[in-house]
Amino acid sequence: MDRQRTFDELTSKQRWALQALVAELNGHPVAETIVESIRLRGVDISTDAGKAEYRRALGGGRAAQMIFSHLLALRDANEKRKSIGTAIHEKMQFPYPTTIEEIPAFVESELDAMMWAGRQEIVLQEFANLCIQLWMLLKKAAAAAGYTIPQADLDFLNTYRPLRTYAAHIDTRLPGEVNQEEVVTEIETERGWQVIAGFEIDEQERVIIKGQAIEVNDRGFDRVDEIVRRTLGSLKPSAIAQMHQYFVKHPETIPPITAVRRGTLTRAAKPGELRSRAASAES
Repeated sequence: MDRQRTFDELTSKQRWALQALVAELNGHPVAETIVESIRLRGVDISTDAGKAEYRRALGGGRAAQMIFSHLLALRDANEKRKSIGTAIHEKMQFPYPTTIEEIPAFVESELDAMMWAGRQEIVLQEFANLCIQLWMLLKKAAAAAGYTIPQADLDFLNTYRPLRTYAAHIDTRLPGEVNQEEVVTEIETERGWQVIAGFEIDEQERVIIKGQAIEVNDRGFDRVDEIVRRTLGSLKPSAIAQMHQYFVKHPETIPPITAVRRGTLTRAAKPGELRSRAASAES
């Protein structure tokens, strides 16, 4: 097996050029660093293989870019979840009527609580869906950056899948449907038969589906937030290290810092450019 070249074996000019390239990329956003760390290796977009490699770079960069907005959306969903929970609690505390005159207000409060509970279920589903989307985006960005996400982190994000699946196929989880056992409870006693629809939320604000507790609460948000931020913090160093390793092996191809592009993923599409797009990519 051929011995691998080391950085110290490069010429002084090559070392300076590679260090300058690394310093330049360190000043770029995470998403663009992922793209440039691959493109700068001489991707030939005149070939099908080159186009495929550049798409892989853009896919990883775009995924990293989208992670930020998804994390902000998850924070919003968590705040909305808490606000709705407070509203439901307040409605449920309405005093039981002791006179006929108090009955309309009590019934209205009960109906309001049911309405808020329905909205709460939608927000909990949104929370879970965002976690699964982050699971997908983090994996895509990490693959392009050459970073390995700890399996425990991926496993935790994936614990939200049952709730996300519930939301995607909610029609099959209605009473009488094929998957009703996941969220429908039937109770039969000497007093009669009762059917309760909707997933259970325990005292720790965890959603229970098929016996699995899903952390749709502050504790869950904090764990997801920590995983995402830690992973994002690792992507740029990993992408640069991967590029550095490549140029140590191929020092004759080290490009000048003028070859580094800015705005690869951040330019908004102009009017008339294939309608409206959040971002466009330069080749």
